[in-house]
Amino acid sequence: MMHHRWIRMAACLGLTLFAQCVGAQPTVLPCKLSQPSCRPGFGVYLTYRWDAVPMDRDFKVFVHMRAADGRIVLQDDHTPPGGTAVWSGRIEYERTIVLPPTMPDGEYDIMLGMYDPRNGGGRQPLTAGPGVASGKSDPAAYKVGVLNVDARQVGSKFDQI
Repeated sequence: MMHHRWIRMAACLGLTLFAQCVGAQPTVLPCKLSQPSCRPGFGVYLTYRWDAVPMDRDFKVFVHMRAADGRIVLQDDHTPPGGTAVWSGRIEYERTIVLPPTMPDGEYDIMLGMYDPRNGGGRQPLTAGPGVASGKSDPAAYKVGVLNVDARQVGSKFDQI
């Protein structure tokens, strides 16, 4: 009878591991900005942060900077390092965003989400971590920060590279 107990435990463990891979949703966390304000034509470092679980395939990340009226003024789609099919635990990575020289002053919401490039761009639901909110017009886009664009901003850490 002992072997039946092991079979049941193995079956439970297998189902748990299967559940982690199929339909798993990573938790998106607020991004970290190298500075809260940036001049048009200059750049800022964004650190993207996730509490990740392995997903059933690799997804791409979309990043949109949205003006107050909801327009997308800047986009940075990318493949996260390592691939989402294998990532696990706390994932943080940095990317540089260079603002267009004609970008108007103002506050811009940093929205991100995931999509499947092989499935017509279908968006992947995520779990919003503390300090993250899903978008009003797009519930599969998550507000992870705000960047202030100010033409009077003097220098930036990006200038020092």
